[in-house]
Amino acid sequence: MITKRLNYAVTGGGERVHRAAPVLFKGDLYQSIDLAKTIGYDAIEWHINDPNEVDGEQLKAYCDRMGFSISAFVTGMGYTLDRLSLIDDSDEGRAKAVQRLKACIDLAEQLECMVIIGYMRGNIPDLEVSSKYKQYLVDSLTQLTDYAQEKGVVLAIEVINRYEVNYLNTIEETAKLIEEVGSEFLKIHIDTFHMNIEETDFVESILSCQDQLGYVHVADSNRRAPGMGHINFASIIEVLKQIGYDGYVSLECLYDQDPSETAKQGLTYLKSIEDNIKREESPVHESNQPCVRQ
Repeated sequence: MITKRLNYAVTGGGERVHRAAPVLFKGDLYQSIDLAKTIGYDAIEWHINDPNEVDGEQLKAYCDRMGFSISAFVTGMGYTLDRLSLIDDSDEGRAKAVQRLKACIDLAEQLECMVIIGYMRGNIPDLEVSSKYKQYLVDSLTQLTDYAQEKGVVLAIEVINRYEVNYLNTIEETAKLIEEVGSEFLKIHIDTFHMNIEETDFVESILSCQDQLGYVHVADSNRRAPGMGHINFASIIEVLKQIGYDGYVSLECLYDQDPSETAKQGLTYLKSIEDNIKREESPVHESNQPCVRQ
C-alpha cells in the first residue's frame, strides 16, 4: 500500500527574476516562505543569481522556526543575467561558472537542500562540434560533483525542451550524461511541461530514470497549474509513489492575476489525486464506487 504523501514545493525568486518566468512568488524571500507555508507547501525552491546575497545562517534558523524547508536553489539567472556557462569557450569563462555554482553549493549546504543546474549548462554554439562542448560540460560537472560530495549537497540537472536549450532535451540523453560523470551526487531533474514536448510516455520515462531521479517540476501542457491542461497527472503521481520517490514535487508554472491562488489551486489538485489513489488502495473501498481520476 502506498501511503506516504509526496513532498510539495513552490517556486519563488527575488526581484531580478524575469516577470514572464514561470515562478509563482516573486519578491521577498521571507514573505514568500510565510505565504507558501500558509497555503500548505512543505518547501520553497528559490531562484538566485548571487548566492552571497542570501544569509544562509539566518535563513536556516527562520526555516527551522517555521517547520519549513528550502527544497533547492535554482541557478539559471547565472546564465540569463551574467552569461555564465559551464561550456564557455574560454577556460576562464568555465571557471567563473564553476565558481558561481560552488558558492551556490556552499549556501545549499547550510540549508540542507539541492542545487539545480538548468540554463547554466549553456547552449552549444556549433552542433557540428557538439562533442567538444559536451566534454566541457562533463569536466565542469566533475569538478562540481567532487565539491558537492565534500559538502554533502546533491546537484540536479534539468531536462529542458529543445526550444529553450539545444541539448540534454530528453531523459535518456541526460541519464547518459549522468552516467558519464559517474557521481551519486548528480541527479536528474524532470519537468512535466518539458516532458510533454520531448517524451513519448510519462510513466515509462519516469521508470527509466527512477534510480537517478532527484527533483520534479510540475506544470500542465500549457505551462499553467496542474489540472489546467491535458497532462494525466494521476498516472504521474501514482508512478512517483510506486517507485518510492521521496524528493520534492515543485510547482513551476505561469499564472494570470493571483500567484497565491494559482499556488493553492495546483496544490489542492495534486493532493486530491493522492487522496483518490489512497481511497482506491483502501481495503474498505467499495468496488462499485470507483474513484474518478482527475
